[in-house]
Amino acid sequence: MIAGLDDWNLHCIREFTGQMELPWVVARTEPELLNALDALVADADLRQQIGLASRRFMEDSWNERRVLRLLLEVYESL
Repeated sequence: MIAGLDDWNLHCIREFTGQMELPWVVARTEPELLNALDALVADADLRQQIGLASRRFMEDSWNERRVLRLLLEVYESL
């Protein structure tokens, strides 16, 4: 996955998930995006590696159970 996340969003995702390493390719500018796309088009193994890591991250760290738990904590604190 390619993401255009800024530093604040990356920080929040790391804080929420407890994961310092995020599996995404960050591309915030047009040249960064073109470089990322070129690299991914040229390297099938890299695409597969990033795809598998991204899926594992979403299943383990950004799943409905974790998100619901956070939302319930916020709701119950009101």
